[in-house]
Amino acid sequence: MTPRGAALAAGVPLSLEHQAEIDTALSALAHGHGEHALSDPSFANLYLFRRAHDYRYRPGPLACISGHTYDGTAHLLPLFDLARTGSADLAALLQGHDCFYPIAQAQIESLDPERFEWTASRNDADYLYPAANFRHYRGAVLAKKRNLV
Repeated sequence: MTPRGAALAAGVPLSLEHQAEIDTALSALAHGHGEHALSDPSFANLYLFRRAHDYRYRPGPLACISGHTYDGTAHLLPLFDLARTGSADLAALLQGHDCFYPIAQAQIESLDPERFEWTASRNDADYLYPAANFRHYRGAVLAKKRNLV
């Protein structure tokens, strides 16, 4: 593998140049799934938390975002339809990662239960806040977040 190929396999730090491609992929995944789609499938959300989760973009036919959850779990967010990919390819893609996360219910149902196990955690469930909380971040401590919003 060339040095560039190895870098792409490991991913590159998430940057604004990836926005169009990632938003297009996330929109395609959410299309037609209504309330069963991920709650905030957007590049903006990923970009906002890129440092906290060490998000890296892994382009290609099985494009993903790799990262780490707050508890250190290495995960992949697939930017493709899991149902259209064989179990062996998915297992190979997971090498070096603990799980696919987050995954919409519609994608989970397409996985082979003989090869994959899934769980849900109330701690990872969707949450709602009044929009005003984000539009009016107050104080110097939240200035960086206010500027990103």
